[in-house]
Amino acid sequence: MSFQASVLVVDDDPTTLIALPDMLRSRLPDVNFTTCDSALTGLKVLHDANYHVLLADLRMPEMDGLTLLREVRHIRQHMPVLIMSGVTEWGLAKRVIEAGAFAYIQKPIERGYVAQAVRLALQCSRMQEQVRFGKRRLARLSELLKRAHALPCLSHHMRDAVIRMEQGQQRGSVSITKIERVISRVTEALGKQNETLRSLEEDAHTQAKIMLQTLGE
Repeated sequence: MSFQASVLVVDDDPTTLIALPDMLRSRLPDVNFTTCDSALTGLKVLHDANYHVLLADLRMPEMDGLTLLREVRHIRQHMPVLIMSGVTEWGLAKRVIEAGAFAYIQKPIERGYVAQAVRLALQCSRMQEQVRFGKRRLARLSELLKRAHALPCLSHHMRDAVIRMEQGQQRGSVSITKIERVISRVTEALGKQNETLRSLEEDAHTQAKIMLQTLGE
């Protein structure tokens, strides 16, 4: 099963649409990048073609990044979505992550962080694709085994084939379980970074409240 990684970048800022893919290509040379200048255009592109990761700005006219995220879930349920924003607002990172984003990217963009986040998102997307492919194969194999066991009698060769299919089914189930565990670990690792963002927001908010209270006194 081949995997040609592709990322869709959606932002209404023309400079970002040029600079961000160029920067990411230098670090992820095997990845294809496509750009859209609006969320509505991006949504149409996702209806027509398959992408593995969506990187979208938060504040855009007509449809913002969080609305786009919710719409994408109807057509690409498992696709990792990374939300970018240059807005400084209390609790913003927390709201973005709670809405289901894979990661929150603060602008101005730190090159190493966004490249690593996209790389992890692509890894998760690839493993999720492997899991879906494996489950489809196991479902077909399970149906074949049911038909084989329903036969009134089996030849020696047929019994050997059934045994091999059963062994393959067991190995496939184990492999899928292993892949799902890796996905969980990758998601958990990025989740710690997202948790750090939320903690920093909360600490800054607390310090600001203390400062305001002190000034009020």
